[in-house]
Amino acid sequence: MKFNIIKFLLWIFIILELFIIAVFIFESSYFHEEMMDGFCKDCNIVIISIDTLRADHVGIYGYNRNTTPYIDTLASESVVFKKAFSQAPSTVASHMTLFTSLYPPIHNVCFYPDLLNCTQSLSSSHFLLAELLSFYNYSTGGFIDEGLMSSIPGFSRGFDTWIEYQSYFNQTAHLLESLDWIKNNSNEKFFLFFHTYVVHDPYAPPSNFKKWSDNNSDIYSSFIELEKDMAIFNLTDRELFWKNVSREDLNDRNQVIALYDEEILYADKIVESIVLQLKELGIYNNTIIIITSDHGEEFWEHNGILHWKLFNEILHVPLIIKIPNIQHKIINSYVRLIDVVPTIVELLDLYTLPQFQGESLTPLFIKNMSDRVVASYGVHLYKKSFIKDNWKLIFLSNNSFQLYDLENNFYEQTNLADIYPNKVLELEQDFESFNQKIHST
Repeated sequence: MKFNIIKFLLWIFIILELFIIAVFIFESSYFHEEMMDGFCKDCNIVIISIDTLRADHVGIYGYNRNTTPYIDTLASESVVFKKAFSQAPSTVASHMTLFTSLYPPIHNVCFYPDLLNCTQSLSSSHFLLAELLSFYNYSTGGFIDEGLMSSIPGFSRGFDTWIEYQSYFNQTAHLLESLDWIKNNSNEKFFLFFHTYVVHDPYAPPSNFKKWSDNNSDIYSSFIELEKDMAIFNLTDRELFWKNVSREDLNDRNQVIALYDEEILYADKIVESIVLQLKELGIYNNTIIIITSDHGEEFWEHNGILHWKLFNEILHVPLIIKIPNIQHKIINSYVRLIDVVPTIVELLDLYTLPQFQGESLTPLFIKNMSDRVVASYGVHLYKKSFIKDNWKLIFLSNNSFQLYDLENNFYEQTNLADIYPNKVLELEQDFESFNQKIHST
């Protein structure tokens, strides 16, 4: 029999391929099991939502002001997602996605029912994180700044304790009662949701956090001043604050941003108080802590203010997850708030819910993976946006598009839609396929 060198080499190649595949499967399984051994089957969960906090004003995300000294310290022990995105630029829709892992058109809850043909309350056929954790015998406490984050949309469902506070300028009662609740529930597994509007406009930080603003500015900088003049001018606190701000005046712009940053410093102190309570009670190492926001804020980057558009100063949010036994890691892949609840469920080793449209982030703890597509849904002129492969397409209500290359222009100053019409068409088709998929699951 003649020796066939081609067949021999082919068999060697096949054997090597099978060996490499076997090693890859073994290592992936081994590392996944090793990671799972580090996960917290009965860990406490603490979610702190700092409403209106844009990622690029947080130290760990590269901000030049020291706005978040304690959050940065916590981040050094956490998994930090550098490109986390909200699915909506509004409080109700974004938080509902966060807690249901459903896209805004699917949970269909928003604050603009007449405008968007949506509802003001979550359907009983959908479940929130607190309801799931309550089923698994978690004590559940929600401490919320009164306003949009109320029981009306259904946010209180599943919570044993749910308190809505009337004033978000003074967080003393809000914070102290949440700390007491932690102490009273420290001997059992619990879920704490702490929501604060301190970073939200009107920006009026406490005097002991004034660090960058100008005391001689005509812009209101304290709630005492606002409260005193609200009745005189018959305006809301927000209307009164913006009344003295001129968009053409660079000093006014800088003052507004400085006040916003000082409120972030205040929020950072609140985070520190909660984490120190966990440490003092000896439960820090048995608690998963998540720091995030529902959306950011615009400061004239796209000729406007506040948060209703779909640009990255509004949709790019911090996402920091401290997990016991998981080392610090910075992840640069695109991720979404819709992925948070599936991540918690996997970390706790609970049964997942069929409704989840997000994906667990835990595979990213082990190795780098391809970016996830990011879909967000807006109001008014800005209908929706779609990120894929570092390209972002914004759909406008007048049937036009804006296209951005996020690798070179992350904060979207150069619209490339007219230059790359084929890319616009490609992303439009990709979004339609994506949209069909989320409506069929």
